[in-house]
Amino acid sequence: MHHKSFFIAFLAILLQPFCIEAKTENSARIEKAARLLQEAMILLKEAESGIDENEILDPANYRKAIEYLKEGKYELAKQIFAVFTKSDGERAVHSVYYLGICFLEEKNYEKAMLTFVNFLSKIDNFDISGVNSDMRKMANKYLVRCFERLGRPIDACAIVARIEKEYPSECEEYVKNAREYLKCDRIVKREAK
Repeated sequence: MHHKSFFIAFLAILLQPFCIEAKTENSARIEKAARLLQEAMILLKEAESGIDENEILDPANYRKAIEYLKEGKYELAKQIFAVFTKSDGERAVHSVYYLGICFLEEKNYEKAMLTFVNFLSKIDNFDISGVNSDMRKMANKYLVRCFERLGRPIDACAIVARIEKEYPSECEEYVKNAREYLKCDRIVKREAK
């Protein structure tokens, strides 16, 4: 049962691009693949409780999700990262970060913002050195972009201030440019009144 569930999950992921093509091309084979994908997704949902997480959480699948992200296949990457977020450990937290990047690339700024806030709340439970420190810094920068795109300059400026405090020498140029672009000095003065 476990191998069948695993196969169905990956069949669903691999066939998903055909669903998109089925909407634009009227090919019987592509439409059949789309139906198979829908059936596989239904079977996957029914079988989820019996899936062996060790099979799905194979590091090769995590690397595949990162490749999908790099290739701009955000929907596929999100599906795999979502499975990893339910696991324990650092890879689960990193998967939350990568989910945020997928949402950001799709210009879904609300979901990206919520995902990066979630990531930042979780990353503090791990050693903040090396990769985690870089991810934390980038997540803050992505949050600035999300808040700016969502029309929330006050929140964006608050994150810029946090970046300036936490990474004074590393992000000096970024902070300067962000403050100018967002007009943070005006916002702070206006809010103080």
